[in-house]
Amino acid sequence: MCCGREVTLESTVKLIDFGLAKCLRAGPMSTVVGTPSVMAPEVAKAMISYVPRHDRPAFAWGGGDGAIAGLVHEGNLEQEEPVFCPKVDVWSLGVVLYICLTGKLPFQSQLEIIELDYSRSPLNHVSAEARELLAGMLEKDPEHRLSIADCLEHPWVDCSEGDACTIDYEQMFR
Repeated sequence: MCCGREVTLESTVKLIDFGLAKCLRAGPMSTVVGTPSVMAPEVAKAMISYVPRHDRPAFAWGGGDGAIAGLVHEGNLEQEEPVFCPKVDVWSLGVVLYICLTGKLPFQSQLEIIELDYSRSPLNHVSAEARELLAGMLEKDPEHRLSIADCLEHPWVDCSEGDACTIDYEQMFR
């Protein structure tokens, strides 16, 4: 990230938060780590509303097969227990890509991540392929969000200066 709210061509950019990363060897996670501004909506929702119990992990890691949340049955009560798949990282990468392309954060808070859509007007200077990739990465519903494999196969990722996937830097800061 960088200092301030906007990145310009003269900005000094610092990549941080690697100290907050978590190595996941085998499910379930018992903590959530990361920066709130790049947090996926399902993680932000869980952090705001979910209260862990002592007899089970606070968060579980889904297999990526579309299972996002499971229900815990206790008598007549059902309490939703958050289960996250690797698509939470696709969301975070989408936020970083948005910042790289616009110089702005797409969301200012966890509540905005949950309730609002990102502004598309700062992306007017980028190709349709870049906007399409971002839309797939910043899809709020993890069931419909691109997987990391989908992102790697996206046409924009393989773009070069000779095609239409380039950035118009002159228009970027207008």
